Amino acid sequence: MILGGQIKGEAMRLFLVYSAGNFIEATQETCYFQIGESKYGKPILDRMITPKTPLDIAAKCALVSMDSTLKS
Repeated sequence: MILGGQIKGEAMRLFLVYSAGNFIEATQETCYFQIGESKYGKPILDRMITPKTPLDIAAKCALVSMDSTLKS
């Protein structure tokens, strides 16, 4: 489950909660969630995605990341 929100006066936060109850949080350094195998597609995201990346460019990077994982 992806859960996001904001408490009044604090910064917005985004979490990926696993069925076991553990979670990871999106941060300034990792402003995305990588689900599944990450050794092929994650380097593309690490080099291209920042909090200021426009949505259309981020979507293209996500597709290239998925494709490189599938091909590898």
